[in-house]
Amino acid sequence: SAYIARADIFQGLSADLLERFSRRTERGLFQPGDDIAVQGETSDQAILIVEGEIDCIAGVGADAEFVGDQGGKMLGEMAMFIDDFEHPATFKARVQTKALLINRNEILEELAQDPEMTEYLVQRVSSRLNNMIAEMRRIESDFSSGIDQDAPAQLR
Repeated sequence: SAYIARADIFQGLSADLLERFSRRTERGLFQPGDDIAVQGETSDQAILIVEGEIDCIAGVGADAEFVGDQGGKMLGEMAMFIDDFEHPATFKARVQTKALLINRNEILEELAQDPEMTEYLVQRVSSRLNNMIAEMRRIESDFSSGIDQDAPAQLR
């Protein structure tokens, strides 16, 4: 349960909820060069890195540099909630990497039994989506204000 508590989305859950949740995960072990998640592939599980180093080689985040141990990093967290979730990026293990695999059906079964966990996760996901929307609006505003009004119409 200590590993799950490191993931942003689960921070703040009680020790009991974390323990129950962790019992519903599977362990994964990735060797150097193994694909952890592949851009465009559908998945029904999120991947919580427990220990290891990863690289994003394609898709969203490919320009980001992942330095050091990535323990606590969650990949494809929306796969826990969305049918036919497609990974937005490809991640490979740089070194031997341990992970917890969090299956959607297992999570949904737990959520069906626990309104407290359901409410908490809905609030966390909603907050994260609102933050993402605000960031997209900021980027759009920055982009729009940076367009040269004297440029040809096809460039605006």
